[in-house]
Amino acid sequence: MAIGRIGNLVKDSVTGIINGTGDVTGVSIDLVRESTVNALKSARTIGGDAGHLAQDAIAGSIEATGRVTGEAGALIKDSVIGVIEGTGEVATATATVVHDVVVGAIRGSSGVGTELGTASKNAVEGGIRGAASVGVTA
Repeated sequence: MAIGRIGNLVKDSVTGIINGTGDVTGVSIDLVRESTVNALKSARTIGGDAGHLAQDAIAGSIEATGRVTGEAGALIKDSVIGVIEGTGEVATATATVVHDVVVGAIRGSSGVGTELGTASKNAVEGGIRGAASVGVTA
C-alpha cells in the first residue's frame, strides 16, 4: 500500500523514535497519537477527509514499526488506537474514520509481511478500543 504525505510524516516520526531509543517496545499508543495529531494538523491546510488521512497515518505507522519487529499484533493494535485517538483530537472521529483506520491497518500490514489473521484480529481489537476511547458507538 503506497502511503502519502501524512503516512510519511507519521512513519518518519515513529522511525525517529525507534532509531533514537533503539527500542521498538517504546512505540506506544501515545507516540502514534502524537505523531498523528501533528501530521493531521499540518494537513488541515491541504484539505482531505479525516478518514482517508487517518488511513494514511496508520499505513505509515505500521510501515515504520513492521520493518523492525516481529511483535506485529500488539503494534498494529496500538497503532490503530493511537491513530483513532489522534484523529479524534484534530477532527471528528466517526464510525467511518474507525473503519478506514482498521482497513488501512490490515492493508498496511500486508505490505510488511504480517499474517492476515494476526493483522485483522489486532486491527479490529484496536478499532473497538480506539472507538470507545473517543466516544464512537456502533
